[in-house]
Amino acid sequence: MPSAASRHSQVMTHREAAYTSRSARTDEEKGKMASMSHEDQLFMIRPDLIKKTSGALLRDLLDELQAPPRVISSREAEDVLQRTSVLQDQVTSLIDMVLKKGDRACGIMLSLLKELDSYLYQDLGL
Repeated sequence: MPSAASRHSQVMTHREAAYTSRSARTDEEKGKMASMSHEDQLFMIRPDLIKKTSGALLRDLLDELQAPPRVISSREAEDVLQRTSVLQDQVTSLIDMVLKKGDRACGIMLSLLKELDSYLYQDLGL
């Protein structure tokens, strides 16, 4: 049985290899994405999501993530917005915050993304 450090290393290698834009992914990679954890899916789309998220979508995500089942607190939402005025940095901060909270939180964020902007969701290859 592999150690936790070994499993982490394998996951990180997998993540690093998969850290490409949607347009560079093959159909096979897109198919594999459906069987990945929510955390891995969010990690894979992270670069494109950072580039393509609008200010309005960011605010909507922050609002919805504060509603039950509360993925982030109001203080965390304020922190995302006040840490920097650069939209891409704010989106990066939110994604990283949600990734740290685990697979369930990532799944909620992905569901909200699908609900709030289905075109972007599809464009990201989900």
